[in-house]
Amino acid sequence: MTQTALILGPTGRFGLTVMDAFQAAGWATRGFSRGDDLTGAARGVDIIVNGWNPAYPDWKDQVPQLTDQVIRAALRDRLPRFADIPFPGFTLTGAELAEHVGAALGRPQRVTGFSWWLIRALRPVWPLARGVTQMRYLWDKPHHLSQTEMTKILPNFVPTPVHQAIASALEVEVQPYQAVA
Repeated sequence: MTQTALILGPTGRFGLTVMDAFQAAGWATRGFSRGDDLTGAARGVDIIVNGWNPAYPDWKDQVPQLTDQVIRAALRDRLPRFADIPFPGFTLTGAELAEHVGAALGRPQRVTGFSWWLIRALRPVWPLARGVTQMRYLWDKPHHLSQTEMTKILPNFVPTPVHQAIASALEVEVQPYQAVA
């Protein structure tokens, strides 16, 4: 039986590349554009790939690797229909993050304290503030997501080095008052 992939944003560069890769691997594909009925489009698909606004400007280098890994993960018959597979990402302290950002920008960054009293004061009028203050201890407690499950499924995964990921993220120019093309 042919598996089906739903590609969100199939007309952009990222979406087209992903759709071509899935088709080349023998998958049936469906495209979803903004304004369509997502519930109906997702009915019966095996995987949904978000092709809208990729996070990295060097998508041409990353899409083939990512697509290959997604297809291999989707073909694993030992996975349940829904699985919790954390992506470990980076575990950095505030000082380490500032150091990497400073290196990418070419100037040192200063880490200062956060005014938690303001968040606590907003709890009566801002419901999210209660959750934010409950999670405040994580700022001082070292923690990370386990990569055990992801390594089982994608043993050849090579993460982007932290300095490259931060430099790449800082290259993105945000224009908050302009429409996204």
